[in-house]
Amino acid sequence: MAWAVARLGGSTLACQRTLLQVKGFTSQVVAGTLYEFDVVVGHSTASTLAACGVPADLLEETCHLVV
Repeated sequence: MAWAVARLGGSTLACQRTLLQVKGFTSQVVAGTLYEFDVVVGHSTASTLAACGVPADLLEETCHLVV
């Protein structure tokens, strides 16, 4: 999960995100382990439409991941 959170954190200073919450974490053993969860990230005040395509009124978003 640390890899996913790091990737969603933003790769540039203009598009920084902060982990707010992890929801619905489940794991399933198959030929390895399958993890499924939602990550809620918050946009920093520096994240703007001009800088990285984020509307000014979008303070957080949820990303569903299966890894």
